[in-house]
Amino acid sequence: VFPIVWATLQREEQMQLAKPMIALLSKEYHQRQAAVRPNVVQALLEGISLSQPQPKIPSELIKFLGKTYNAWHIAIALLENHVVRYPQEARCFDALAELYRLLGEEDVLVGLWRQRCTSDITRAGLALAQHGHWQEAQDVFFRGMQRASAGQVTGVTKTELCLWETKWLHSAKQLNQWELISDFSRAVDHTELQLHSLWRQGEWSGVK
Repeated sequence: VFPIVWATLQREEQMQLAKPMIALLSKEYHQRQAAVRPNVVQALLEGISLSQPQPKIPSELIKFLGKTYNAWHIAIALLENHVVRYPQEARCFDALAELYRLLGEEDVLVGLWRQRCTSDITRAGLALAQHGHWQEAQDVFFRGMQRASAGQVTGVTKTELCLWETKWLHSAKQLNQWELISDFSRAVDHTELQLHSLWRQGEWSGVK
């Protein structure tokens, strides 16, 4: 019903309704239905996803609702539309990438990054990692991190630089380089990662 009614409204009326819709989706009382399937939030998001033109809902809110109310695929469809309509908005990309990551959609996430990235380091490293060439991928990302630390990398977003570190660390895990990971976790003061690496090495005294 909602998409039919939405299509009858004038553009100005649609814009005026956007804020109340965001306020409705943000209401705390929806959490009473968080464990219910189906629930009101799922129905609202599905109605929005079928509407043309789609009302613009903040990407962070869509991501939160998708995770909290088991509306993953509806939220992903909305964010994919946002990425196409607003290609310059980094937060749309970040929200979509986070949902892909949480669902373990690694191949789709790589495809999304290949569209967005600006550095050949990212493209090469992701391609190598996608095909299981962990050592080569780790070397590519490490060289990129070194160049970034030396100020030799320009035009690369902070999010993309963080991706290099994340993928370097993932490659190290795949290669069982737990001593290296332990040293890294101490350097960046990452307690959870340090405990995990110590456990992997069987250093129980350090875990205690």
